[in-house]
Amino acid sequence: MNTRAEVRILPSSVGPVLVKQGALTATLSENKIRIADATLATDDATLAVNGELGLDAKNTGNLDYRLRMTDVSPWLALVQRKGSGAIELSGQARGNPADLQTQGVVRLSGLELEGTVVKAGNISFALRGSQEEFFLGEWSRPN
Repeated sequence: MNTRAEVRILPSSVGPVLVKQGALTATLSENKIRIADATLATDDATLAVNGELGLDAKNTGNLDYRLRMTDVSPWLALVQRKGSGAIELSGQARGNPADLQTQGVVRLSGLELEGTVVKAGNISFALRGSQEEFFLGEWSRPN
């Protein structure tokens, strides 16, 4: 299957989050999704993603992502939580659904969430998993 998608997000809102604009330009071919540009901008956040990822075990790719939130309050309100502060996340994902790895850095500034306060901090992370672990793991087991 070969396909190409171009999506433009116009000013809109999702609960308290006011979206200024967004865009997605992506292609699907040779069992890879290639994201030339994926962006989202709100009053207090920006998201940018580009690169490619394989869709089967034979194809791998690299995907770069960056998220910057100067105020987490409206985002927390989407999940009925209160808080404040800023978060910046940057990283790279590699692989495919059979073997997905991601690593990056989260920077926290003035973060307050349900009584916990972080004045400033950096978290480096490296995660590895598979589609089965992510989707058939703890989240889907019956009680």
